[in-house]
Amino acid sequence: MSTIRDVSNLSGVSIATISRYLRNDNSLKIKEETKEKIDSAIKELNYIYKSKKAVGQKMRIGVVLAYTSQKYSDPFFSTILTGIEDECEKFNASVISVYQCIDLEKPELLTQFCSQNLDGIIIMENINKSTLSVLEKHTKNIVFVDQYNPSYNNVGIDHFSACKKVMNCFIENGYKRIAYVGGAVQNVNFDDSYRTIAYRESLRRAHIEYDESIYINCDWNIDLCAKLTKELLLTKNRPDAIFAGSDTIASVILGVLHELNLKCPDDIGLIGFNGLAISSHYAPALTTLSVPMYEIGRIAFQRLHQLITKDEDTTISINLPTEITIRNSIKLKGE
Repeated sequence: MSTIRDVSNLSGVSIATISRYLRNDNSLKIKEETKEKIDSAIKELNYIYKSKKAVGQKMRIGVVLAYTSQKYSDPFFSTILTGIEDECEKFNASVISVYQCIDLEKPELLTQFCSQNLDGIIIMENINKSTLSVLEKHTKNIVFVDQYNPSYNNVGIDHFSACKKVMNCFIENGYKRIAYVGGAVQNVNFDDSYRTIAYRESLRRAHIEYDESIYINCDWNIDLCAKLTKELLLTKNRPDAIFAGSDTIASVILGVLHELNLKCPDDIGLIGFNGLAISSHYAPALTTLSVPMYEIGRIAFQRLHQLITKDEDTTISINLPTEITIRNSIKLKGE
């Protein structure tokens, strides 16, 4: 992805001069030779100038959601989307198109998404390179949510650190056989995810043996989650705790526990992930890793707005803080 800095380095012309030239600044006095150098560098680098929006013209924003079995109603991603939409209202912008990442794997839907003259895109999934390449041809203004690619701006949380907080909470309170039920991001192997690495590292540091039979991939599908959790809890050597990959997954696990006449936290401790508002009303109230979902959405749009309105080439990753919210779904040591 070429930047104005690349054009400057290749042409030998200052960034300020190039920027004024591309904005058609009538006060700029520039030689024809200099113009040719700039134009030649732009052509060679295939640089696309990100011009500012005209005063009063509304920015058009596209959003790509991660795929889950709940489709567009997943509370985690819908809360981030609400943050994006609310922040758009402050900056004369509007989310005009929302697709799931799986939709963009269909050529006709990808073409439809790209045909909407988008000024910028916020992506909440690790989409494949070919799809990303198509999106880049339509706009260079792209911000990811919770996807770590050094070539792109990203807003999210440190998943490795967050998962270690969950595991440490279990371990510090005496739990030893800790299962995980969840999934991975698209195009990432389940066993290579940040959560897997954090899970195994936490066990290793606590001198607890890793048992792959209780590290379960339900692919974020709530029906598969219920089936696999039931199978897990009917084994002779069942876990004494479950780390749920999301609060939604935790709610399904609570349902399975009730079905099997198992009590939480007396029989099984449970910690969720995300910090959905409704999790405080589960029975029992859910201990969870709280994630500032709404703020992630707000800041993701703020960063996108900067890319749209300023001709800059800085790529940054912003990690927001997380914390464990202790409720009644685990037994604390000494209780």
